[in-house]
Amino acid sequence: MEHKYSTAANEVEVLRQSLGNARSDSSLLHRESELVVTNVNQWVKEQKQGNEKLNFKIKDQSKNIIHLTAEE
Repeated sequence: MEHKYSTAANEVEVLRQSLGNARSDSSLLHRESELVVTNVNQWVKEQKQGNEKLNFKIKDQSKNIIHLTAEE
């Protein structure tokens, strides 16, 4: 009986440690996921700003072309 109790107590301790490790891994994964989302959001923001600048340049060039064509 004592042997069974000791074995069960050891198994419980192993399971406790495994649960603690899983929780720790889960927390780490959650933090890393948040960093990925933050980085993706920053990248999207930068892409949007770049596209807006490019759009402005294209519109400006189109206006210049219209003026040049009108002068001919």
